[in-house]
Amino acid sequence: MKTIQLNLYSFDELDEKGKQNALQEFQDLNVMFDWWEFSYNDFESICTCLGITVDNKSIHFQGFYSQGDGSCFDADVDLLALINAIAVSAWKDYAPNVEFQFSVPGIDRRVLTLIQKKKIEINARIISRQRGYGIVIDLGVYPVSETGKNHDMIYGELDELEKWLDGIAQTLNRYLYKSLEREYEYQTGDEAIAGSIEANDYLFTSDGKSATRLNKLANNQ
Repeated sequence: MKTIQLNLYSFDELDEKGKQNALQEFQDLNVMFDWWEFSYNDFESICTCLGITVDNKSIHFQGFYSQGDGSCFDADVDLLALINAIAVSAWKDYAPNVEFQFSVPGIDRRVLTLIQKKKIEINARIISRQRGYGIVIDLGVYPVSETGKNHDMIYGELDELEKWLDGIAQTLNRYLYKSLEREYEYQTGDEAIAGSIEANDYLFTSDGKSATRLNKLANNQ
């Protein structure tokens, strides 16, 4: 039988080179779980303030530094609630520091009145692209009809409304992706990794190599 004695160190006790080795070894420590949940919930809350109901299970992303990376989601849109929310910057009640360059649609107000009176049936949706990442818009307009009246000319206004909604949706999708990217960069940053190492009381050899296995072996003797 041979007995080997090793000194083990907490992260704070390591020299700078040892700390860098430890950080490198544990670089994925904070992203080995569903680290994106906070960003998802934050995004859903902002959308809710805007009258947009996001399907949490539909949110997907790939990132963050390759061609083709992006995000997508599915949502139902209460169009009139969205317009009213943008008019008063309603999302700031939840996220006062978030800036969106949103504006109300510049279409004939009579079209909005027809929508409000349900003379025009709309089922607006934001839909994930079938291939890759990104979103598309479906305004969900049913044929416009009213006895004795012809509304054919309003379809041009509805096209403008669809373009406006697409701009809102694309801005929100970019916000989702950027918030995920920021969270990932934070969780994989040295400060956050060091905090998690210390919170878990990990021990190291003097060169910054994890001693977790050695510690377990010693405790099992």
